Amino acid sequence: MKQQRNQAGSVIRRNIEARIRVFGVAPGVGLGLISLRQRRISAGRNTHGINTHRITQDKDTATDMKLQLHHINLCTNNVPVMDDFYRTVLDLGDEPTMGANRAKDKDGYLGAVSFVTDGTTQMHLAQRDLGAGFRTGQAINPLERGHIAFRTDDIATFKKRLEEKGIPYSNYGAWAIKGWEQIFFHDPEGNVIEVHQANE
Repeated sequence: MKQQRNQAGSVIRRNIEARIRVFGVAPGVGLGLISLRQRRISAGRNTHGINTHRITQDKDTATDMKLQLHHINLCTNNVPVMDDFYRTVLDLGDEPTMGANRAKDKDGYLGAVSFVTDGTTQMHLAQRDLGAGFRTGQAINPLERGHIAFRTDDIATFKKRLEEKGIPYSNYGAWAIKGWEQIFFHDPEGNVIEVHQANE
């Protein structure tokens, strides 16, 4: 029994360490479980409890690059129903800055989207598009099952991080939103992650 617990603990530790290597943080895991040697944090939390900090990892990969949770994208075949649900059940409101910035040319994403927010983090309720990867020639389709998105102030450094770790990514460039350079990649469980830089 003790050996089984030790093996389970070892698997959990390896999973956490893999997520730290990819994201700098282990999703869903309290910071108390991550040693300060593995992750040093400067800054704090905003009024909604969302981490808004600079991430530095061990001396050999230390950087001042900022990463911050920006939005959650949920894909649907019925945007109006989803929009009504998130507004009436969860009291989300309009995100007024996004609609006007959509890149709606033939190469962009033309599906319906509702942009809502709690005032800190956005939700993009997007029409599912199973053909996006085929049309763009990209391996990863962020509009099949949705994705979680982080904003950085240094996309070039972040790409280098992925390359050093051997993590392939799809470089969509300024595809869905004007002025955003977007890349998409998978976490260890196959969930789609976006990292973008807003060139404002």
